[in-house]
Amino acid sequence: MFHWISHLVTDKCDVRLDYKLKDSKMINSSLEKNAIDEIVNIDIYLNTKQFTKVDALSTCKGYSAKNTSNGVSIEILDDELKQCSNTPNCLFSCKWMLKKQDYLFKELGELKKYLKRVNNGIFETQIYVNLICEDKINLDTEFRDIVSNYLENK
Repeated sequence: MFHWISHLVTDKCDVRLDYKLKDSKMINSSLEKNAIDEIVNIDIYLNTKQFTKVDALSTCKGYSAKNTSNGVSIEILDDELKQCSNTPNCLFSCKWMLKKQDYLFKELGELKKYLKRVNNGIFETQIYVNLICEDKINLDTEFRDIVSNYLENK
């Protein structure tokens, strides 16, 4: 049930890339170490708003989450052992998607480490997963309880 309810609330996913010079004065000059910011945004649109504060997962490490007006922005960190700084303000939707998309977050962490190792030093990559919560459906209490029980028992 957890799997299917998670599909029910997931509307779509978009990937956005952005590149910026750290210093605008660098145009027509040689590039220095980490001169270009590569910003990867993976936007996951959820059909429901679940802004209830909950106890964070003890495994919530390697991420830094920030609550936004319409959801949560989760930065993938270099340090996979660093505890999430948003633990006291953890939202149900963040805990839910971190558990549901666990493989995605692990792969993004590995990708970030890989890019740091193989890049020629010109790029510095930041990766964000943005949970964008839209109020399209009202999640039935029974479904929310199923998800909550699953999260507590895993």
